[in-house]
Amino acid sequence: MVQPNRLVDLHATESNGSSFHSFSYPDYQYYRNQNRVLAGLAAYTAMPLSMNAGAQPERIFGMTVSGNYFDVLGTRPAQGRFFLPEEDQTPGTHPVVVIGYRQWQQRFTADPSLVGKTISLNGHPFTVVGIAPEGFKGTWAGLQPDVWVPLMMQNQLRAGSDVMNRGARGLEMMGG
Repeated sequence: MVQPNRLVDLHATESNGSSFHSFSYPDYQYYRNQNRVLAGLAAYTAMPLSMNAGAQPERIFGMTVSGNYFDVLGTRPAQGRFFLPEEDQTPGTHPVVVIGYRQWQQRFTADPSLVGKTISLNGHPFTVVGIAPEGFKGTWAGLQPDVWVPLMMQNQLRAGSDVMNRGARGLEMMGG
């Protein structure tokens, strides 16, 4: 388990000296694969989403994350599981979602059978595979996500905003 005081936030610096820039997915892959210092390196980005899990759609806050996101943070699910390695390999092939504990309590009335059910995010079906632990807020101070989705599904959630290409930026990275 990674200790919070051992986590580091990574930012890119441009050749002109400006810093605190984000990364592309190929950048993340390179740094993750070349890393010899940190136990793990994860990537993530946030976005507003429309969730439909019943009669009325609602606006929620979500994050697309690398498959190892929860492992790097050293957390365990309250129910179900987090993402499997194969769910972080091929774009668009594994529509799975982890629901935030607060969202599970409030929106889904702590339904113990939610894992395995399907919800709709931005018009696409996603299977709930896990519930984040109570008190887990993710990696952005002040913002508590309602859901986490594998980065490989980002194009289904935000068509045309592709952080998977070398020139595209928008991913944050952290490691521990």
